[in-house]
Amino acid sequence: MNTLTGLIGHVPAPAAYAILAAAVLAESVLLLGAFIPTLTLLLAAGALARTGDLNLVLVIAIAAGAVVAGDALGHRAGHLLGSRLRTGRLGRRIPTAASAAASPPPPGSEPKRSWPDAAVRPSSCPASFPSYAP
Repeated sequence: MNTLTGLIGHVPAPAAYAILAAAVLAESVLLLGAFIPTLTLLLAAGALARTGDLNLVLVIAIAAGAVVAGDALGHRAGHLLGSRLRTGRLGRRIPTAASAAASPPPPGSEPKRSWPDAAVRPSSCPASFPSYAP
């Protein structure tokens, strides 16, 4: 066991929940999954819940809440810093084609599609059927 998972077994329950939430949040926001063993930490929290030291429902709720909050914060950071990351020193090293493929199309540039079209209407469907009318 490493230090973080060993720590969760030797602290009071409220502190264990806080450590769990902080680790999961840090992995989601900061992309530190290689350095923070959250899977091992979650397994240790589950084992502690099995022994009765922690509440399993609370462990699941805290982990789920932390990962949702981390994803939302990561999305917000990308929204605020995305243009700086693309035009910065490291962003200029990414090929233009790869950067364009990863970026969403500008609003209004997508072609208008009328679906269902007369070309895809099944032959058994009458043309007067309102949702299939061209």
